[in-house]
Amino acid sequence: MSASSVINKIHLCWISTTVSCSQPASSVVLGDFPHSQHRTSVIHIGLQLPIIRVQRRRWNFRKAEWASYTLATERSILLIPVNNISIEESYQRFCGAMQKAALNSIPQGFCPTYTQYLDEECQDLLKQYEESGDQT
Repeated sequence: MSASSVINKIHLCWISTTVSCSQPASSVVLGDFPHSQHRTSVIHIGLQLPIIRVQRRRWNFRKAEWASYTLATERSILLIPVNNISIEESYQRFCGAMQKAALNSIPQGFCPTYTQYLDEECQDLLKQYEESGDQT
């Protein structure tokens, strides 16, 4: 048996339920155990809600120290040479000066992560389910 046929081998799972509707199921085959021919199969039974974990850094302009930002930008812009370098190089230095002044003067934070496709009723039901610990 070749290695490609082992990887594509189908793993079967039977699910019996007490309710009249069928349960959705999916499986994932993980990597090999060291020094073994066996693999771990993870089987997900029931409805799976995707967990979105996106952390985007946001500038908090309300807490910015605008006086220090203005002072830092005015000092750094004067240090960029005008005649000795190309326009692209001076633009890169200008952008770097603005970025450095912003990092030192404007705090950053993370925006809270929301599951956007759930309305209030669904979010309340999901919260009750997570707090109950019931897996049925």
